[in-house]
Amino acid sequence: MIARLLHAHRNGALDTDELSGLVVDLLIAGFNTISHQLSLALIAFSYHPHQWMLLREHPELGEQAVNEVLRYSPTATIWRHTAADLHHKGLLIPAGTPVHLSAHAAHRDPHACPDGDTFDITRGRSTPLLAFGGGAHYCPGAALARTELAEALTALASRLGPPRITGPVTWRPPVGVSGPETLPLSFHPL
Repeated sequence: MIARLLHAHRNGALDTDELSGLVVDLLIAGFNTISHQLSLALIAFSYHPHQWMLLREHPELGEQAVNEVLRYSPTATIWRHTAADLHHKGLLIPAGTPVHLSAHAAHRDPHACPDGDTFDITRGRSTPLLAFGGGAHYCPGAALARTELAEALTALASRLGPPRITGPVTWRPPVGVSGPETLPLSFHPL
């Protein structure tokens, strides 16, 4: 993948900043994001054990469970720079200003997702997910991440009872790839 990005850079399809950003994103996403997203999924299921049991009984809901985890508790904060001056509700945001977008807040906005504070793995994918970015900045590893999460969640649910948090959770900073640093966890017996 990195070789292809370098080829695109040499051919002028990517500038140096885009190339650097994509390589860093690939390295971080390939290592940190999936483990933090799985931890966030286990936290969500620990508060909703009936959803865990539903996944256990219906492993075909694995992909929908991943969509719901990504909507309900995404790991990433999206950051961009404004391409031009932006006026929003009387506020000027000059071109080049770093802007941090919260996918978490957007996914729970009642205008975008009615009943967004409810965790429901049977929910259809009715609203677009921002967890993997969008457009030219869509995560190239999204399909792999979805597959890894679906496999992990269905395998765990098939073998173990619902997760339970057993102690204090420590958290990474809320900017960039967020999630727990430590997650003391056990699983209810079946």
